[in-house]
Parts: sequence; structure tokens; C-alpha cells
Amino acid sequence: MPAVIKKINGESWKLLREEAIKHGVTTGRMVEIIVKEHVENEKNKKNAWDTILNRKKPLLTKKEADIIRKRAEEIRHGFKMRI
Repeated sequence: MPAVIKKINGESWKLLREEAIKHGVTTGRMVEIIVKEHVENEKNKKNAWDTILNRKKPLLTKKEADIIRKRAEEIRHGFKMRI
């Protein structure tokens, strides 16, 4: 069943129509594509963070982490805060 989009400002409607025409689809089909892409992007974003935060194997070995920590401390040691 077709639906009606209400309260969309003129500029947004114009951009939607232009994109639909550019891609050779109807305005309704363009809305479907945009919504589908948005949902997929949100899903991928969550999956990316889940992958990073819930890794079984650490990104760095203990040795690599120690090297990075030591180098960061060396850099910070020569840095003075100005107040």
C-alpha cells in the first residue's frame, strides 16, 4: 500500500527528486534505497565496534603494547604543559 510522506521541506524534496532522477528510479524507490542503505550502514557500524571491542585475540601482543607505551612515555616526558 502506498504511503504519503508529510512535512518534508522543499529543499529536501528537491534533492530527493534530483537523486531519484539521476539514478533513474522513482522517488518512492529512492526512499526505499536510502532507508535500506541507512539500516545496513548502522548494522555494519555496530558490527565493526563489536569486532573491535569483543575480540578474543588482542590487537597487540604484550611486547608490542609495551613498546608503544614506552615510546608514548618518552614523547610525553619532553612535553610541558603551558598554563
